Amino acid sequence: MLSTNGSGILSWVSRGGLGTVTSVGIIAPSAGITVTGAPVTGSGSITLSLSDDLGALEGLSTMGVAERTGSNTWSTFPITSAGKALLDDQSVADQRTTLGLGGISLKNSVDLSADVSGVLPIDRGGTGQITQSASLNALLPAQTGKSGNVLSTNGTAASWISTANWDTAYSERLQWDGGATGLNAATARSSLALGTAAVLNVGTSTGNVLQVASGNKLPVIDGSNLINVTGTDGTKVAKSGDTMNGALNLPSNGLTVGTTQLVVSSGNVGIGIASPNAALDIQGAARTGFISNNSGLTIDWSLGNTQMTSSAAGTLVLNNMLDGGYYTLILTAGSTSAYTLSGSSITTWRCMPLCSDGNKITGNASSHTIVTILKAGTTGYVSWQKGY
Repeated sequence: MLSTNGSGILSWVSRGGLGTVTSVGIIAPSAGITVTGAPVTGSGSITLSLSDDLGALEGLSTMGVAERTGSNTWSTFPITSAGKALLDDQSVADQRTTLGLGGISLKNSVDLSADVSGVLPIDRGGTGQITQSASLNALLPAQTGKSGNVLSTNGTAASWISTANWDTAYSERLQWDGGATGLNAATARSSLALGTAAVLNVGTSTGNVLQVASGNKLPVIDGSNLINVTGTDGTKVAKSGDTMNGALNLPSNGLTVGTTQLVVSSGNVGIGIASPNAALDIQGAARTGFISNNSGLTIDWSLGNTQMTSSAAGTLVLNNMLDGGYYTLILTAGSTSAYTLSGSSITTWRCMPLCSDGNKITGNASSHTIVTILKAGTTGYVSWQKGY
């Protein structure tokens, strides 16, 4: 048998002393090749066969490019000689040559002045022309025999119309209503409700046109006979009464209602007084809103500073109290149970007489209790009296 000494030298040696072969086998890959007949312990053959993806490829009977369509599943699709040549190219430059693109390189945008030539027809979104004037003429209706006409539209298509029925005495050349015939200065004035006068005079007399005076102001006239006058500016109000949007901005000391009804003067507001001496100066009786129909324990002070509730004792939730505000609550239930004060971010209640547990007041049976509260930040100052 042929033997090696491990240094590259082969020689024949006899079998003696080398042992006995009792079994011959082969180990195949985990997928693709199947081994049958192994191991051989006496005589026999070992057979290798293709399986899985290799078996599926071997089983293809049509020519083309092989494509794996699923696990151990392959199919073919035809490829042209041009496609084969493109796949065979070794670089992008070779592929551009195969496609007939020559030396053109890839571009992120197209330069219409350098990369594009030729004329784009109208049915492809162009004008079919290469100059501005020719492009305009190509898009307009045919102009032959239409000299002096003007372009018009019926809402669907454009066409040329004659100006023969236009009154050339008017430089603006407006076409008045009344159709295509009989258009002249007289019918134009009639359409504008100008009557039969050829020219209207300017001035403030009856029948004249009002002209802006110097300083771009209207002349002083009696407007008592003006009718059907409506304002369209939502930021203005009429002297006779109107509604508006936005703020009404007045100059300093610029508001007086009646003589003393409401006056703004020197930063003070007066009611019932012509010259207010304090930020709010009221001459006469004043009152705030009174709510008498509360039946629950939640009081909304934004509805009025004096309120009444007939609810039995429980937790009074006092909402919307403002700093510096005085509030009066009348409890009419006649209960001897406790009312717990809460709400409006008040964390400390200081009571006179003292409140039990810091924020509880109690009434008398069959009598009313009046509670007055002053809010100052997170502190509520409470004065309460029962037995009414």
